Amino acid sequence: MVEGGGRGDIHRRGAKLFIDLVKYALIPAIGVLSPLFVIPAITRNFGAEGWAALAIAQAIGNGTALFAGLGWSVIGPQQIASHTFPEALGIYRLALTSRLAVIGPIGIITGMVSWFAVQSYEGESAIIAVGVMGAALTPQWFFIGLNRPLTILLTDGAPRLAAALGSALAIDAGAPLVVFPIATLLCVPLTLLLTALALGPGSIPRAEDWSGVVRVIREQAVVAWGRSISIMFTSAPVVVVGLVSPQASPLFSAADRLLRMSVMVLRSVPSRLQSWIGAQSASGASPRARVVRALQIQIAMGIVAGVGFTLLAPPVSSYVFSGEVGIPLLTATLSGVLVAMICVGAGLGLGLVAFQRANAITAAIIVGAVVALVAVPLGSMIAAADGGLLGVIAAETSCEIVQAVVLYRVMREPRRR
Repeated sequence: MVEGGGRGDIHRRGAKLFIDLVKYALIPAIGVLSPLFVIPAITRNFGAEGWAALAIAQAIGNGTALFAGLGWSVIGPQQIASHTFPEALGIYRLALTSRLAVIGPIGIITGMVSWFAVQSYEGESAIIAVGVMGAALTPQWFFIGLNRPLTILLTDGAPRLAAALGSALAIDAGAPLVVFPIATLLCVPLTLLLTALALGPGSIPRAEDWSGVVRVIREQAVVAWGRSISIMFTSAPVVVVGLVSPQASPLFSAADRLLRMSVMVLRSVPSRLQSWIGAQSASGASPRARVVRALQIQIAMGIVAGVGFTLLAPPVSSYVFSGEVGIPLLTATLSGVLVAMICVGAGLGLGLVAFQRANAITAAIIVGAVVALVAVPLGSMIAAADGGLLGVIAAETSCEIVQAVVLYRVMREPRRR
């Protein structure tokens, strides 16, 4: 009876984990649906030139958002999972006020850089870059820690989906391109409003929260700078290839966009694993077993996803980019390798955070950024889009080697077993 009950308990836990993963998969699914609505409308009406301009601007916005987010998406979920709800609300308020304090000046810089980085549609590019950067204020990390994925859909996913769908319909009806950037920008305050309604008055920042802004920013500085440095091999390659090899920009941007959309869906798994590992740490038990299992899951998922991306990217690109940009098999293969590597990197990052080695992620990112600084522009000059992808692969490889070495060593420490 005990054994049967034990097996039943294991099955119930497994079923709950699977259901949670399905719920978390809905979050990035919305994120993928949004561009699937609007990108074809943009390429149909404004061609590859309009697409390339917005792609570069979005890459800049995504890059600056990494710093504006102050690293809360990295360490926040496991912190929230290990605290009571009232304590979690206090952490949320501190996180919100600290990000609000930096987002203004970062937004100005983001808009200016985007304006000068593109060769056309400068105003539209500046607006959408600021709107994308505003995603640094997203409450996703907080609700992940609370294991409330459906709330993310309501507060963050629904506004973005509505903005994309509305923009696509408007553009096809003859509206100017600026409609989409404006809609993207308006999603930021709408998400904050919906989050406040979902969490109640306890989520509204208080005077004492603002007084702690400088302290919080200082505490988050290492992780925030690490996230910012990762721009060199996440968002910056799109901009670099556009500057170094302009003729390769549409293809590289197209491959990068499909890659990021795929990774967005796949992140539903590590998102759920964050709170799963965090709950184990909160109980006082070693997270070692769950870290190992999480890494195994991420490796297996990476292999399957990488092969799937390689096979599906060429036909999918014809639809998404309205025949304006097609992804050949070699480009799809290199992108598939990157998809697999990003999955593995997410697993390594989960382990380092669980063992309180988040700063090691920053060290690894610095190594990757140095490699990317040379490899991406050099590769794109020699072999256009494929060369740029090889440069990103080299950067990602160096980053993950550092993470793997640190995680291996910390897991071998006797007290960690």
